[in-house]
Amino acid sequence: MEKMLQKIDWDKFRIRSRRDWVIFWVFAALICYAAGSRYAYRADRWLFRFANPYMSDLNQPYTWGQLMVFLFLLAVVAEAVLFLCGKTVKAKVLVLAGALLMPMVILAGYRIHTDLIVSPLWKEEPRSITIFWGEAESEKRVQQRELTAEERQKLSDLLQNMTIITDEDTLGALEEWYLEVASERFGLEDSISLVFAEKYGHSYDLRLRIYDGKVYIWRGYSDSGTEITFFEDNGIVEWLDVLKAASENRR
Repeated sequence: MEKMLQKIDWDKFRIRSRRDWVIFWVFAALICYAAGSRYAYRADRWLFRFANPYMSDLNQPYTWGQLMVFLFLLAVVAEAVLFLCGKTVKAKVLVLAGALLMPMVILAGYRIHTDLIVSPLWKEEPRSITIFWGEAESEKRVQQRELTAEERQKLSDLLQNMTIITDEDTLGALEEWYLEVASERFGLEDSISLVFAEKYGHSYDLRLRIYDGKVYIWRGYSDSGTEITFFEDNGIVEWLDVLKAASENRR
């Protein structure tokens, strides 16, 4: 290996012209992009905690994490080039400042994008609505897709006027309740699933879960742990109970 390296004419790889610099940066960008695709998962997990609270990990746009890793690596390469080429301190500081500001810019763009993805809930009719429920001590599930026009309108009004619980003490109690009680019923809670058409580069599926009188969205995992959005009950628990009773009577 040492003899092979000695035979290589390294002088041919020196960057001498503008064309050489273009080739260098093209290859550097491609390598950074490939690395971004490989290591974007951790960045996406970090970004997810800042997503719109109606957003689940199933709907998360994953291009932002890749962009973050790509730009960070490209900034590292640029800073290394500036040092090796003996460029001015001003240029080095500008690249460093850009690298530090980049996560905040991407975070702002990511939040705006997730806000747009969930916005059809307040603007459009869903492509489909599916209601799931079951007995408290049974894994038997009931599925209902057909709703009357009145039921659909009432459901839409309730979903569009939910209030997110933000009080820290209340949230702490609800998180403890979830870990002790609701997590054992994961996937078996009563739920309302709405699917919207793709818009803003991503489709949006909302799955609202209802159990033990609590209303919430299980959003997925981030670096900080399980992400759950809890809502105040604005009448949606009663609405679902009425729907369940009506369905039982029809059967």
